[in-house]
Amino acid sequence: MRMTMANVNRMVAAWLLALMTLAAPYTVCAGEKITKPWVTGYITGEWHRSDGTIGILNDEDWNTLTHVIHHAAGLNSDGSLDMNYGGWQLSSQSRRTALIEQAHAKDVKVLFSVVNFGGYAPVLADPAKRQTLVTQLINVLKNGTDPGYDGLDIDLEPVTADSSGNNPNYEAFINDLHTQMKTINKTNNPGMLVDRPLLAIATGIEVVADNGGGDLRKLLAKLQDKLDQINVMAYDLSTINEGIVWHDGALYDGGNKYPTNSARSVVSANRAIQQFISGGVLPSKLGLGISAETRVWRGGKVTGSTDGVTAPLQAWTTEPLWWMSSGVDRGRYAQLMKPGYRCITGSTDDCSYKPEYYRWDDQAKMPYLSINKTGSASDMFISYNDPRSVSEKVKYVKEKGLGGVMLWEMGRECLPPGAGGGSVDQCVSGDGNYRPLLKAIRQTLRTGTGKYKPLLVQP
Repeated sequence: MRMTMANVNRMVAAWLLALMTLAAPYTVCAGEKITKPWVTGYITGEWHRSDGTIGILNDEDWNTLTHVIHHAAGLNSDGSLDMNYGGWQLSSQSRRTALIEQAHAKDVKVLFSVVNFGGYAPVLADPAKRQTLVTQLINVLKNGTDPGYDGLDIDLEPVTADSSGNNPNYEAFINDLHTQMKTINKTNNPGMLVDRPLLAIATGIEVVADNGGGDLRKLLAKLQDKLDQINVMAYDLSTINEGIVWHDGALYDGGNKYPTNSARSVVSANRAIQQFISGGVLPSKLGLGISAETRVWRGGKVTGSTDGVTAPLQAWTTEPLWWMSSGVDRGRYAQLMKPGYRCITGSTDDCSYKPEYYRWDDQAKMPYLSINKTGSASDMFISYNDPRSVSEKVKYVKEKGLGGVMLWEMGRECLPPGAGGGSVDQCVSGDGNYRPLLKAIRQTLRTGTGKYKPLLVQP
């Protein structure tokens, strides 16, 4: 082909566009280079052994993970960190160091997490308290030559924004924190695996009409250049307020609408992710959150029936108990798989998995247990993730070019230590099958055609 000046100009333009595309998320502000989907798993302080290490993860588990989030310090009203939140003794430097050394030996990065549910706004609104929080988080990161955390996870819930996509106090916190994190690097903090510390946040979804503009997506789009991972908690999606039974973490809505609001599809991970992307959040910044917990609905009276709730999309004339009701256990996958599991305080009802209860919703790509007893009081709908639904979600991440997956929480595949029948020395499952959910993530990432390509620009 004859090389004309026009051809040269076109080639240069194309090369520049490609360079800009590849560099877009990898600014000096944020953007750990993604070569494979991240697998970020939360681990709570309850799982430390006496020497500080974590015994419920084997070599295959560590080889599956890319990041571990050490959960968590709480947030005090003065902005200081509660390092003994949950009784987990994260105040112990030796416990923190033991986990970091264990993970680093497997080339897994460790992020330190701070958590608060619904009470963090006054802290961020007060500049002095906000600075206290920033300073203490930065001090946790600074570990000199000793093994140190590779970043921070901000789990302040819920993340909210006004109609213009603004949350001045949250934005100021992230910006201040990010500015201080840029002073830490591999040279002055060589105990990290990374060149500079990473910053992740956990966020819920937007509860808006299908065609609604959305406020949270605008905020996240503004902050994304400061963030390495925006992990979307695509679970706890269904509440009593919508007037129907629905899955805890449906991947798709199946075209179904809420009967009392035809402008809004039933909630799903896909719609939540696509809403964030439509608001300008890069797919490569988004992690799809997967829960290893169970959500129980029980009793009530289904509309047009004498039965209690047993299936998705059922409305009711008598309100059922649901997973936030007093006495209803917010259980673990491992417990659901253990014969004789009791999920209702004061009841002898068996809530455990049985093949005859199992159903698969191919529209939502979610399993559930449908328990229909004599009468209605003991009828149940139990929503949870199983290996099949986890695999569907990992395939979705690969197909859509998302950044990765997040698993809450890796101990939920194990029976609780102590009286719960579990052990901090090894993961004791409820049915003898070791970690089927993390195994499904691993197997699905390793199979399928085509090379994973994170989507670095707007689709």
